[in-house]
Amino acid sequence: MYPLLPQGGVPEVVNREETGILIEPGDHDALAKGIIRILTNPVLSLQFSHNAKDHVMKKHSVTHMIDKIESIYKKLLKENNYTNTAKEK
Repeated sequence: MYPLLPQGGVPEVVNREETGILIEPGDHDALAKGIIRILTNPVLSLQFSHNAKDHVMKKHSVTHMIDKIESIYKKLLKENNYTNTAKEK
């Protein structure tokens, strides 16, 4: 695991100092220090890896993503006063 820039979807997966190290764009000194910190501290690297795996399994699993999408659809249907007029067979 290496330091990442907080851009795009990265902040959704990498939590600063919990699942990794986030570096601001253009901060070359911080990037170098972050890489050295991870390479010289295997315990920290392993902890970040375990935390990242747990985070992804909880927040980005297929089941979780389906639940999130389903709740968005239900919210949109409710906001638009959708009623199901189709008869069930």
